Amino acid sequence: MYLIDLNVLFDLVQERARSATANCLFGAALAHLVRLAVAPEFIIELERTSKDPGNDTPLKLARQLPKLPAFRKEDVDPLADAIHKTVFVDTNHAQAGTRQALSDARHLAEAALIRASGYITSDNALLNARDDLLKLIGVDVAGLDEFVELLPAEEPNRERGQLKGTKCETKAATSSEARAYLASQNVGEGLVAEYLPSAAAFQRASTHGIFEDGKLVAVGIYRAPASIDAPARMLVHVRPDHVSSETFAEHLLDEAIRDSCHSGPVTIELRAIPGQSTVNRAAKLRGFLPAAHSDILIKVALGRPLTPSTWTAIARQTRRRTGLALPEAVPPASAVQSGLSVRGANGSDITVQFAALEAALAPTLIVWPGRDGVIVPIAKSFADDLLGTADQLYMFGRPNAAFVGLRTYFNSPRTAPLMRPGVPILFYESKRSGGRAAIVAAGRIVDATILRKERVSDELLQRAVVEDLEPLTASSDVLATSFDSLIRFPNPVTLDTLRRLGADGSSNLQTTTPLPNVQLAAILDRGWSSA
Repeated sequence: MYLIDLNVLFDLVQERARSATANCLFGAALAHLVRLAVAPEFIIELERTSKDPGNDTPLKLARQLPKLPAFRKEDVDPLADAIHKTVFVDTNHAQAGTRQALSDARHLAEAALIRASGYITSDNALLNARDDLLKLIGVDVAGLDEFVELLPAEEPNRERGQLKGTKCETKAATSSEARAYLASQNVGEGLVAEYLPSAAAFQRASTHGIFEDGKLVAVGIYRAPASIDAPARMLVHVRPDHVSSETFAEHLLDEAIRDSCHSGPVTIELRAIPGQSTVNRAAKLRGFLPAAHSDILIKVALGRPLTPSTWTAIARQTRRRTGLALPEAVPPASAVQSGLSVRGANGSDITVQFAALEAALAPTLIVWPGRDGVIVPIAKSFADDLLGTADQLYMFGRPNAAFVGLRTYFNSPRTAPLMRPGVPILFYESKRSGGRAAIVAAGRIVDATILRKERVSDELLQRAVVEDLEPLTASSDVLATSFDSLIRFPNPVTLDTLRRLGADGSSNLQTTTPLPNVQLAAILDRGWSSA
């Protein structure tokens, strides 16, 4: 439950700068995505300042909102005094001691007594003291704009796709198709009913299947969070005897994870089904861990880059949505060696290295102090297949690499010193290949190995889109770079922008280019800026 301040109500009923944002908040409340209420002090303050209580529209509306019960004066006053001292007196605020400041303190005291999840306001004095208030009374003070960012966005549409060289096609499946498939695979009726409920309860769910000759051979069910701090729920089942079961499992998991964190950081619960070792193994490689005394696998996913300029906002979103508390201040350089202190949803503190945190919160790229990256060129036709960045439909099917999480990029062995495991890799779609002359996606290098061309394994080739390695390099060797945590940029970063940032290198990005820490963060910020 979240309490609202008076200024939020005025944003709703009056034509003000934040009116559209307030409309979104109250719309979410009517859709039961968030529970809003007002404190007794809210009504008292409106009545005190009203010039005509009988014809006061905000007051009439406020009286219809859910209201907290009245609290005893001896419970409210000491807490309100402590809040007033923290927010106004200790900061020498000009409003200290005024009726408005005392009323704000009572609002927050009543929010604390009801153990509200948060308090939504546009008051700068309260927002500036949010960290102290969280420690003092356990109430999360949030701005209206930042709170609305927590609300679910419209779910992305998944395109249909065919696995090249096969009769396997990915597309939406109906509830009845999914039920029939799961029943044929001996999945219990209770589990099926839990994830495929009645149509009335199925509004915020999607079912995606992989069909072969028109018959389902794998299914993924995704149920969106029921509220801003609820988990997304997933069920993935693949036919164990199918030759492409591993590819199906990776694809359905990655697409459901991407859907889950489309609106922001989220907790994801995946049902672990007996006999689905392929799915469970792929899930654990993506950071899922078993929940205690349960058949649920669980993880937190960010779904976006984490840079110094976005750190505080994303840390707050993560805490509010998932309960996982990252430090809200940008970590110092010393944390690279000492690790980062993180508090779990159960209240326990752990110290974790940045690389391990990035793997656990994938898909994401964390720009920690001193971390550099690398830019690699890629032809448009290869980018379309390897990165999934094409604007048009795929007429002749997509290669296996487009359906898996770990993918392979081939280039010259001379670039090996730059292509180190753990380094962020950014893909520049070259103009001379018909591309957009822009960085279109990024990932994390998992492994880079120099191999003779004739010794490149089928496994690596299956995760790549290059069929003929000979033209790639003049030598008999090639560098095979595996990468994961793919993030497609909603806003490709153009060559002109890269030049302004000083990130175009000495070869105009026609060859592999080192990317210093500051430019890495700036590119990721711009690439994600329209999300």
